[in-house]
Amino acid sequence: MTHSSLRVEVLGNTIRVVMRGTCFRARYRKQEAPWLATDEYGPDDPDATVSFSEFRNLAWQAANNKARQLGWVRSSENLHTTAECDPLRVPQKHRNIEREEIRSVGAPVGPAAKTQVR
Repeated sequence: MTHSSLRVEVLGNTIRVVMRGTCFRARYRKQEAPWLATDEYGPDDPDATVSFSEFRNLAWQAANNKARQLGWVRSSENLHTTAECDPLRVPQKHRNIEREEIRSVGAPVGPAAKTQVR
């Protein structure tokens, strides 16, 4: 299934994606953060030629492409470049963290590792 079976519409600060010939629909909204927020996913369609999961993946890609065209979101490469070029966007406590200090996602590092959550 390709994007040609998807219809992408911009309505105010929302992007709506529907798949022709199915009941599938999704709605995403522009927000202050540089990425889209999901507002709604339509009903599942057991008669569709793709799964609901496949539709959500296609819809997310189509909505993000449209949002980039509109200047609502930036690519991850642009976000990283902006953070590297503008140290004011990176909190002071994160500026000098070495890659070796980051053990895994969610694992406390540095002073936070000594504090136990109760």
